Amino acid sequence: MQAFKLKGTVTADRKLTLDLPQDIQPGTVEVLVLREENSSPENLADVLEDAESFGGEGQALSTLDERLNAERDSWK
Repeated sequence: MQAFKLKGTVTADRKLTLDLPQDIQPGTVEVLVLREENSSPENLADVLEDAESFGGEGQALSTLDERLNAERDSWK
């Protein structure tokens, strides 16, 4: 078994995109996802899309504010 450390991107619809090295042959692979603790969204639109994907519709404004504040605090 070989291991490769790659950077990927997770989109708002929870899809993972990677650019693989040429020496990885087609076939089945296992993927281990490690999220950086200080990973921050690219922009405010990403934060809002993320909030929607976790059931933002129908949530109280105070709940959304708490979640946004917690996300901001995690960027420090």
